[in-house]
Amino acid sequence: MEGVMQGMQAYGAGKAGGAFDPLTFFQQPQTILRLVCWVSDCCCFVLFI
Repeated sequence: MEGVMQGMQAYGAGKAGGAFDPLTFFQQPQTILRLVCWVSDCCCFVLFI
């Protein structure tokens, strides 16, 4: 079973003490989508006030 699990990464508490890599964080699709949504929300807020 350990041979199958070697290539997988842990998420959550397993990586809580690890180093933070901002480049990897900002390359994730969900982070990019959140940033795009945040910018569009700010633009809509400015246009409609």
